[in-house]
Amino acid sequence: MKILFISTPHVSGAIEAPALLIAEGFSEIGHESTHIVVSKEINRAKLLNLLDEKDYDLIFTMDIRSLLLRRKIRRICEIIDCPVAIFFLDHPAYHIDGISRVLPRLKNRVFLLSPEMSHVELTMRYAATKKLKSVKSYFFPWAAPSKAEGNQTKECKYDLLCFNSLDTEIHRQASVDVFLKNLPCPIQKSYFENFFYDLIYDDLLTPLEKHLENANGSRLDLGSTRLTALFAEFDSLTKKLRRAYFARKVIDSAEALNLRVCLCGTGWDGVVKSSSKNVIMGNVHYSEQFKLYRQSKILVNLDPNWTHGIHDRVFNALSSNCLVVTSANGYSQSLANSKKKLIYFDKISEIPQKISIAMGEPLSENGVDLSQNRWIDRALNFTMQMSQG
Repeated sequence: MKILFISTPHVSGAIEAPALLIAEGFSEIGHESTHIVVSKEINRAKLLNLLDEKDYDLIFTMDIRSLLLRRKIRRICEIIDCPVAIFFLDHPAYHIDGISRVLPRLKNRVFLLSPEMSHVELTMRYAATKKLKSVKSYFFPWAAPSKAEGNQTKECKYDLLCFNSLDTEIHRQASVDVFLKNLPCPIQKSYFENFFYDLIYDDLLTPLEKHLENANGSRLDLGSTRLTALFAEFDSLTKKLRRAYFARKVIDSAEALNLRVCLCGTGWDGVVKSSSKNVIMGNVHYSEQFKLYRQSKILVNLDPNWTHGIHDRVFNALSSNCLVVTSANGYSQSLANSKKKLIYFDKISEIPQKISIAMGEPLSENGVDLSQNRWIDRALNFTMQMSQG
């Protein structure tokens, strides 16, 4: 099978680097893989030339926006005559423009892949409502590299490693007030007000779609412009607030336990001062993150709006023999042989306690059994699904 992988630029390589790992997985099971990074400004002509060859058995894109090249969308969809796999790295609500414009134009089968299990039903309901019979949704979890990083020497330079982007300084009350002010219904306002007030103690296993349903009285529908816009705003605000609380709890824990901390992502300089104990790295390219996993005893991680999925950072850290403290979710809790390497918090308020427990655990010499959770395994599983669907 000949596959064209399409990804878009990202400041830390968080889209194109995983695309290359997935492509590597397909290559290892005998498929021919070509990868291109494309945007409105970069490599448009090259993408169109590649598609014009009409010689691909599958187009695999990590970002549906890669097919939204201004006035080229009609031409792109016309010349794609093979199945298309679209991997949603975040909530489908953020991609509704691409979903509504691209999916009806594609002529062959479309596979919507999500690393969050609850999004599968959401996208299937949309496809059914729009009568898109060739569209199918599948759960496609993130995975570890096929070549485990854990075989390399562990050198503990940091007690605690954390990736967390604080893109803007968050003024909690002002942000919440703006959101609440725009709600038309008093019942909605009351529900969301209580939700934001208790956010640090909220059960992270409850999907945000459920909170929207409780407040609005109806399920999230990707075909509803009003509901999708409301959910995207709610999701974005909740994500920012949870990240802000998460950052504060990580710093409080590190200070209380006198830990050596490596902080990655934007905005940390607004939370803590850089020092001999606190190393602020800023954006770290995806390919450079494995070195930090090997240099750290613990990765503390938050997936702020996933409840039944998993981020590749968890698998990547485990493959590098890191102990992982992370938000609870249904998928990772079902993994075999993971209990000794994964410590969960159900609420953001529990983070200090969980970090303290993790610091008392012995340094891991061997990562968890990543069988069935590597990119080569994901590629093989998807190939089987495609042949059956």
